[in-house]
Amino acid sequence: MVFKIYILSLFLFFSVLYGNENFLNEKENYDEKKLKAELETNPSNANVLSRLAWVHEKRKDYRGALKMLRRCIELEPEESFHYIRLARAYEKIGRVDLSWEVLADAELDFRNNQYICSGLGGLEYKKGNFRKSISYYQKALSIGAQKNEAFYYQGIAKSYRELGEYEKSRVFFRKALQIEKDFWIYYEYSKLLSLLKEYESALWAVSKAELLLQGKEDSVKEILIRKKASIYYAYGMSMKNKGEKEKAREIWIKLIKDKELSQTSFGEKAEFWVKRL
Repeated sequence: MVFKIYILSLFLFFSVLYGNENFLNEKENYDEKKLKAELETNPSNANVLSRLAWVHEKRKDYRGALKMLRRCIELEPEESFHYIRLARAYEKIGRVDLSWEVLADAELDFRNNQYICSGLGGLEYKKGNFRKSISYYQKALSIGAQKNEAFYYQGIAKSYRELGEYEKSRVFFRKALQIEKDFWIYYEYSKLLSLLKEYESALWAVSKAELLLQGKEDSVKEILIRKKASIYYAYGMSMKNKGEKEKAREIWIKLIKDKELSQTSFGEKAEFWVKRL
C-alpha cells in the first residue's frame, strides 16, 4: 500500500509526546471531495479511507479520523500503522485509556514493532508509570532502527528525570543529543539541568533550542520563552538564598530587560525582588 511510505516517520508521533509530529506534514494535498466520491463507489477501499483520515488529521480533526481508521483496521487488520494512527487520534482527543488499549492489543500481534513499543512508552510516561515507560523504550531500542534512537533515549531520560534519578537521566539525554540535535531534546534537557540547579547549563540548553525554533508554531516559542524566564528566575533566587544579592540582582535585571521574558509571570516576580535588594 501507498501509505507504507509513511511508516518511517511514525516514530515521531509518540517520541516526545508532544514533540516532533512531522509525519502530519504530508506534502500531497488530497482532494477531499474526490476521495469521498471514490469511497461512494467502493466503501471498502482502505487506501481511500486512510487518505481521508489523513485529511482530517492534517486539520487536527482527530474525531473525524477515528471512524475511518477503525474501518481501515477492519479491512486491513494486518497493517500495523492503522493501529498506531488510531491510537494517536484517541490520544489527541484526551482518551489516553483508549489509545493505550489500541496499542496494547496491537502489541500482541506485532511484538517486534518499535513504533508500537515507543508509543506505549510515551503513554505510560503520560500516565505516570515511568518504570514501564523505560521498559517499553528499551524494548523499542532492542528491536533496532538506529535513526530513531535519539527519541527513544529521550523518552528514557524523561522517565528517569521524573523518578528523581537525575544522573541516569543526564546520561540518556546526552546520548540522545549525540545522535540528534533536536529542539525538544534540548528543551527537556533544560528541565533536568534546572532541577540539578545547573542554571548556566540550563540556559545553554535553552539557547540551543532557540536556534532550532524555525518552522515551529508560535505556541512552541511561547513555551520556550516561559522556560527560559523560569530558569533565570530560579537562578536569581538561588543566588539570593546563598546571600549573593548582587549576583541575584544582575540575573534578574537580565530577565526584566528582555522584552519577551519580562512579559511572563517570572518577569513580574523578578521585578518584585529587584526592588527589595
